[in-house]
Amino acid sequence: MPVHKGNIPRQSDLQRWPHLKHVNLPEIEAGIELLIGTNVSKALEPLQVIRSVNNGPYAIRTMLGWTVNGPLKGDSGDAMDCEQPELQVNRVSVVCLDELWQQQFKADFPECSMDEQIGMSRDDQKFMELVTNSAKQVNGHYQINLPLRKRDVSMQNNKKIIEQRALHLNKRLQKDSSFHADYMAIMNDLVAKGYAERVPEEDVEHSDGKVWYIPHHGIYHPTKGKTRVVFDCGARFQGTSLNAQLLQGPDLTSSLIGVVTRFRVFVANRVSEIRKASHPSQWRYVETASNPADVASRGVKVDTFLKNATWVSGPHFLLQPESEWPVSPDDALQLPSDDPEVKKAVAVNAVQVREEVDAVTRMIHYFDSWTHLRKSVAWILRFKTWLLSVCQKRRQLSMALAQSDLDTDQQRRSLEKDMETFKRKTVSSCLSVGELEKAELEIIKLRQRKRFPEEFSRLKKGKSVKGHSHIYTLCPLMEDGVLRVGGRLSRSSMPAETKHPIILAKDLHISASLLRHIHQEVGHGGRNHMLSKLRERYWITGASTAIRRVLSKCIICRQLNAQPVSQQMADLPL
Repeated sequence: MPVHKGNIPRQSDLQRWPHLKHVNLPEIEAGIELLIGTNVSKALEPLQVIRSVNNGPYAIRTMLGWTVNGPLKGDSGDAMDCEQPELQVNRVSVVCLDELWQQQFKADFPECSMDEQIGMSRDDQKFMELVTNSAKQVNGHYQINLPLRKRDVSMQNNKKIIEQRALHLNKRLQKDSSFHADYMAIMNDLVAKGYAERVPEEDVEHSDGKVWYIPHHGIYHPTKGKTRVVFDCGARFQGTSLNAQLLQGPDLTSSLIGVVTRFRVFVANRVSEIRKASHPSQWRYVETASNPADVASRGVKVDTFLKNATWVSGPHFLLQPESEWPVSPDDALQLPSDDPEVKKAVAVNAVQVREEVDAVTRMIHYFDSWTHLRKSVAWILRFKTWLLSVCQKRRQLSMALAQSDLDTDQQRRSLEKDMETFKRKTVSSCLSVGELEKAELEIIKLRQRKRFPEEFSRLKKGKSVKGHSHIYTLCPLMEDGVLRVGGRLSRSSMPAETKHPIILAKDLHISASLLRHIHQEVGHGGRNHMLSKLRERYWITGASTAIRRVLSKCIICRQLNAQPVSQQMADLPL
């Protein structure tokens, strides 16, 4: 540490500061060997503070004694001569040996800096230059020109193929009115916000290769009930596309593959440093046989390497006059189309769907048991009902007490007493059958609305479901907010829930839980027995497949149906 014993304040130094006369500084004959860090905050906690006077020093008493801070050997007016220099410390930082090693490594090998940017290719540099020069702010939004690979790009008119795709899109819009309405709303919104504008007719008729049509289509998310329009810039016509004519640009994000292949963060950086420090006109051609870099990049055997003088002394022509140096071939600066080191533009269209899971869905997926799920939901519904009744009772009592002759404190005490009595009377220890059945219906309603949003919407409006629906053949109807099977059994004498069973999809979590529950109820019976029991109240689409999946995962059934082990008989006696 850059301090010595002369920097330690002494008792004699405090004599010229009357406000510090009560401070006692014991003198210890020892060197400065310990630095108290902020992690020992108790040792630095101030127990008493003597404030400064006339910009002088101030003192703080800690559990270790008094410490004096400030201009102890000089005041704010004129500096006093002293034997020891004053020392000011702004900050003391603690670094790790790994950090010091990395800093030293970067200083010795700056081109291998571990936190420098990834070296850019010529296409990437061109992209950044075009974006930087063309970026401008228009109506509060930034706008850039298309980063074309060639300014004089010429593309064939792809109107014919786009018209074919537009016809397919039009047929889809005509079949689905809701999809058509959503699609039109999205496109009108793009035009209204200025993201798109109508192209003048005179610009469309150009034949100079500057007209290109971008097809688009819609993607409907059945769970969220939303439509998204996708513009297909990778659509190809006569071997090219808009994406193929645009520069891809550098990847400015850190990827796992990039971290693993850092040795590639070393060659690229070397090339980048060479391009910064020189110009291609200064470069000279070196044939493979005389290039020492090929020895390291392509690899050679040890005995060949030991005999290779080029690695030590460089190409032999460097010792000759420059006029005798090799002449660059005419095609030296032309890269072949199949060069593996040239980055190719690859257009990939990807759709990522991320569904947000709400708290109720997480709770339903938490339980694998149908019984436990029903009980948990029943307790939640009871608690909800209890809270509503408590709020209503408090409101009634408050209104009644407000009309009484009691003062405010008496009203408050009476209200709390009556509420405590009401709460004790409304608490019940067991769930009733009705509460369990209500909880079951609430679970089913929630999952049906999540799984069949379009069918719910149409049936609620009094319309029938569409032909492409998975439950169209079941003639579904809605009864008390629950989707049930329709059919022609309404006049039969069977129970109502058997005539019109509840509809569930086989890919729902509650469907698997319900089938496991029925499987246990029927004593681990077979597929037909389970299906017969299921149809008494429920209709699961693709139930046979779902039942087979449950049976295949049942440990007890696998044990009961396992083939007995047969013992191999011994050889017959002679």
